[in-house]
Amino acid sequence: FMANIPDLVEGLDIVASLRGNDALLFDLVDKPAWVHACMDRVTDLYFTYYDRCYDLCKADDGGVSFTAFQVWGPGRTAKLQCDFAAMISPAMFAEFQSPCLRAMCRRLDFTVYHWDGPTAIPHLDNLIAIEELNAIQWTPGAGAEDVWSADWYPLYQRALAGGKSLLLMGPFDPARMDATVRACGGPRGLYLYTWGAPSEAEARELVTYAEKHWR
Repeated sequence: FMANIPDLVEGLDIVASLRGNDALLFDLVDKPAWVHACMDRVTDLYFTYYDRCYDLCKADDGGVSFTAFQVWGPGRTAKLQCDFAAMISPAMFAEFQSPCLRAMCRRLDFTVYHWDGPTAIPHLDNLIAIEELNAIQWTPGAGAEDVWSADWYPLYQRALAGGKSLLLMGPFDPARMDATVRACGGPRGLYLYTWGAPSEAEARELVTYAEKHWR
């Protein structure tokens, strides 16, 4: 079995957890240089711990699994995030979080960004602009339609056109999964993760269908 790197968190989310959301929102306006300095410090500390975990968890070929969203890569692999982004504008995201993400992606081999909820949608262009970022994992948010909904097709198409792969995690629904693949122009760049198949036979039917049609 593979031992996973734990769910480390970074950037504005860590600064907010230490400073408090309200205080940090004011800091972005009143003390931007201080926030940037904090972000740099958090990034350095992140890799102090990531590097140790990677050395413990990596396979002989250098591949590693990251516990959040069950992702694996043949090198230094991690999930990145900024849930604090729900409270800031795209301009502030570009000023404070994008440089952090870009710097982290340069120190990792394979990266997926946890893009969480409707209030995060305005930041898609900023994520696409980070060339070093490999993939985006979309979470629709509480009360919203799941990832197979046609509501999200335009977002998927924009992300794929911008050069990002997509990690989509949703309930077992072969017909809607197939429609999602087709709306995305085929399976290239897609990693579909599902659960809740009524039986092993039906799960295998989906795998067989995917091997035949999602090429």
